[in-house]
Amino acid sequence: MINSQNTLGAVFFIVLFIGALLMATVDTVGPVLAYIMSPPAFLIVLSFAGFTYIKKDKYEFDKLGSVFKQDMVFGGWMGFLTGVSLSLSRFDGLDSLMAGFDASLITVLYGY
Repeated sequence: MINSQNTLGAVFFIVLFIGALLMATVDTVGPVLAYIMSPPAFLIVLSFAGFTYIKKDKYEFDKLGSVFKQDMVFGGWMGFLTGVSLSLSRFDGLDSLMAGFDASLITVLYGY
């Protein structure tokens, strides 16, 4: 059933996820700062909060924290898979591949 809550959650997810993908393809963050924080990785994980918003009527209020945690962990792993696929698309050699895998592990950290 489509209602305003599901639509708003889906739009929240889609906008943040696509924005994160666009930010990931443009390298504007300095190399040292990229190891500490990554705005695209944070947006990918945060975009999965839309799933929690969609499911909020199915759970009691005190259970939403654990549902939110599960969605963030899921978002971290999906961000990892997205980062790996972006790394493989830019395959230049083993050094660039390992740097891409390292950067994609940040989303898992943010998710947990």
